[in-house]
Amino acid sequence: ADPGATTTTAPGPGGGTGGNGGPPPWAGTTGTHVARRLTWGATPALAAHIDQLGLQAWLEGQLNWRAIDDSHIAAMVAPWPKPTQSAAVIKANGEDWKVPQEMAVHETIRRCFSNRQLYEVVTDFFHDHFNVDVNNTPSRWHMPDYDRTVIREHSLGRFRDLLPAVASHPAMLHYLDQANSRADHGRTPNENFAREVMELHTVGSDGGYDQDDILAVAHLLSGWSVTDYTGGFTFKSNWHDLGPMVNRTVLGWNPGTLTGEAAGRAFLNHLAHHPATARRLCHKLAVRLIGEHVGPHDAVVDRAVNAYNASGTSIIEVVRKLVLSAEF
Repeated sequence: ADPGATTTTAPGPGGGTGGNGGPPPWAGTTGTHVARRLTWGATPALAAHIDQLGLQAWLEGQLNWRAIDDSHIAAMVAPWPKPTQSAAVIKANGEDWKVPQEMAVHETIRRCFSNRQLYEVVTDFFHDHFNVDVNNTPSRWHMPDYDRTVIREHSLGRFRDLLPAVASHPAMLHYLDQANSRADHGRTPNENFAREVMELHTVGSDGGYDQDDILAVAHLLSGWSVTDYTGGFTFKSNWHDLGPMVNRTVLGWNPGTLTGEAAGRAFLNHLAHHPATARRLCHKLAVRLIGEHVGPHDAVVDRAVNAYNASGTSIIEVVRKLVLSAEF
């Protein structure tokens, strides 16, 4: 079962049936408009298909992406094997320079021929949101796994699961210099990871933290590392020291009696549920799915934020609220 799926209910105002028994806000939405906003190409056949189903029925089918038959894609991408390989195999076989090229081929084929069009759009959104440069070594070796097991696995799941999956993946740990960050024996940990987790991944640069908070969070996340260059996540307790985080509250959270990996994961969970994260993420999705004219405090974003909070950070519920709206 899709961990991001929830029971479908009648959408509320601005995202459901019209008041007094009138038509729903999406009643006049054309298949062409839907395809232009929610897929990688508005072909006449696709537009006609959406018109035949209606927006709501098409949307629910797309949100249940695991049930959509996409078996034809495997044979199409087979000539380019690196996006299916592990970091260890890629490094051992050499030619890791082919990784960005072959991942681009896979991506293009899926955009052109996948039946899971909305899934591909949202997956692309989260690759942008949680950007890792595929040209960074050793992140490059881990990028296929990052794509498969993190972004594609969780893009229509729950943000509270996606965030720690990103933060603990070797591709991100190497890219943001966290894999070698230490706070033991008075060392000053690298701040890149802590800064980007807040500035880019969650609450945003105006989310309510300062430079001292960044240093404290860098201590909090010290020890988040990898087993080796091609290995997976590991927590190195001998590199960890809470330092200034011990007596500090950051964005309404403090570790209390927690330390080590558990403290870091608790903070990430707090960030995923933070009001600033909810609004920033919902606004970014609204811009992607509706248009650049949508403001962060528009009513449609308010409704998406409410859906995010009520559903335990379900990305599916946010997408549903945004698409089944008059604004869309």
